[in-house]
Amino acid sequence: MKAKILATVSVALNIALLVGILQSLRPRLMTAAGGNTNNAVHIAAVEGTTNEPMFPETAPAPFVEKFDWSQLVSADFKIYRDNLRTIHCPDQTIRDIINSEINEFFAQKRHWNLEQLQLHFWEFAARGQKTLNENEYSKTLEELSQAQRKLVEEVLGDDPSKQGENKTRIREQLDQKYAWLPAAKRDQMVALEEKYQQESQFDRGTPGAQTRWDKLSKAFQDAQKQLLSTEEYEEFQFRNSEASSWAARLSGLEVNEAEWRAVGKLLMERDEALRGMSPQAPANAVIQSETESQIKVTLGEDRYAQYQLSTDNDYQQTLRIMKRYDLPDTLASQAHQMQQVAIEGANQIRANSNLTPETKQAALAAIQQETEWSLNATLGQKVFGTYQKYNGDWLKQLGQMKP
Repeated sequence: MKAKILATVSVALNIALLVGILQSLRPRLMTAAGGNTNNAVHIAAVEGTTNEPMFPETAPAPFVEKFDWSQLVSADFKIYRDNLRTIHCPDQTIRDIINSEINEFFAQKRHWNLEQLQLHFWEFAARGQKTLNENEYSKTLEELSQAQRKLVEEVLGDDPSKQGENKTRIREQLDQKYAWLPAAKRDQMVALEEKYQQESQFDRGTPGAQTRWDKLSKAFQDAQKQLLSTEEYEEFQFRNSEASSWAARLSGLEVNEAEWRAVGKLLMERDEALRGMSPQAPANAVIQSETESQIKVTLGEDRYAQYQLSTDNDYQQTLRIMKRYDLPDTLASQAHQMQQVAIEGANQIRANSNLTPETKQAALAAIQQETEWSLNATLGQKVFGTYQKYNGDWLKQLGQMKP
């Protein structure tokens, strides 16, 4: 990229130097033709036509100072910009050059934070998307991004097209996406995806667009496979899969890296097996059940019980309410257990054919009243009021014959 920019700027300088080069070249051509310039005088004397040399004497070529790019470069980007203006470099070329230099300057500053973020990636991913985005390293990266945008604005002013800012943001995202790779491969993968994104910007509603898109996507995937080793490509697929974020979507379950990877890969295999399959297909239920059994073996009895709680929507809602009031997670577990006991008792009454409808209704109302009292005593009146508002539908259904 830098070589291309240098070549563009050098065109203007080369034009200025061309006249001097041609003038200095002329005597050398004369020498090459006859050994030296004195031959012209000798030939004229022998022929007796004139005492003047055949070629007029040429004035010495003017001295042209050798140009070096270091004469323009400066650690102060404003001075660098002004130096480029003195050689009449086009505004857009100046913007491209300075943007490239500022990108490189901040890329070095981001390098350490990106490395640390990748070292703790699974940790943050397991604790949720919010933690992945708001940890100390991500905050520092965001601060560097803001500083970079501010510097670009100070040196170059506002970019009317905003293309420069968008390119910078995209580059930062790609740098973070591939930060776990060795530097050389990371740069290659970033360049490859930038090219892919540029080429994929076409109207997909035109005839033949789908075929073009399919070919482009396949070529992009093939190029990724060629750049990465088998192990790196598998890691790349896992990190960018929906399955790898399974722990981030849960609350109340802390997992280690081994658990995160093991369960994530089981879910990847499940998703691949279910691809294109109807949810009503008998095989769908079989695959889901087998995956759950494997997850249970992977996590163990106690951890699997926690996993099941973390996938229960009612429990998740209760847990969010507890966190809102800075209450311990154990209260969410207690409330959820009360819910399970109450629902089971109500179902047994509804299914009891020996009871009259009036008796059933009275028993259901009693279960509902007792459950509400117990939850209020456990959570406190204020918290219970919030619980009823956001997760209390099941309480209303307790007293109904048909929930």
